[in-house]
Amino acid sequence: MDSSNLIETFESRRDEQDLFYKHRLNSADQLDCVFVEFEGPRELWAKGGVDNVCMFDTQHGTSSYDMKTGLFVTIDESGKTKILALSVLKSEDKPSFIWIFTMFALCFGSLPQVIFTDSDSAMFWALLECWPTVLHFMCIFHLWKNFFEHLRPLFIHHPTEWQVLARKFWKIAKDSDISARETFTAAFDDLVLYVVENTPDTPARVLVLAWLSELRERHGRWAAAWKWTVLTLGAHSTGPSEAVHSAVRN
Repeated sequence: MDSSNLIETFESRRDEQDLFYKHRLNSADQLDCVFVEFEGPRELWAKGGVDNVCMFDTQHGTSSYDMKTGLFVTIDESGKTKILALSVLKSEDKPSFIWIFTMFALCFGSLPQVIFTDSDSAMFWALLECWPTVLHFMCIFHLWKNFFEHLRPLFIHHPTEWQVLARKFWKIAKDSDISARETFTAAFDDLVLYVVENTPDTPARVLVLAWLSELRERHGRWAAAWKWTVLTLGAHSTGPSEAVHSAVRN
């Protein structure tokens, strides 16, 4: 009954206010994905034209059915965060994200120039498949959290060395001068070498080095020397999206 009432509410809203709404059922005839347009953003999106920027972030614990909310937000001409659309997903997998991104394109009629997300692998591959021309940047806050989760256990008994490693990461991540592109490889090699020289050779370190190798390959999606050459309306993370999750959840 909860799903039925939800669908009826959004269908009524669509019919009365011309606000885009779609839902999808899974093979068990249960609600699987929902996409809902907020009131007013289509006009804002149209004004942005080819320079549109959006952020997309998902939040757990927002329903008793363990579904996740995902918010598309942007920045308006006065620098304020504006919600574009709301999604609700049963699973954070590639097919679900492809469906959500496809609904966004249908609703707003054009794709953003730039989108910021966290480092979710399924989201990354979904965007690569359905929005290949859109610049996909990784949220630096989430990237730091991932860096911490992967690297900190190796340095748990060496706090001084950990502080040195953290400074190396942030220097690479935040150096916005375009000349930093020329020194990126050397700086990242130095970071990896520091990990190798200050941690024991264990299976955990092997996994960490593999993760760092993947991070290096995606440098253009997170290092400021590349990100700051593109108009992002001042955004460098999914922070604006996360900031409004609490209000939407309530």
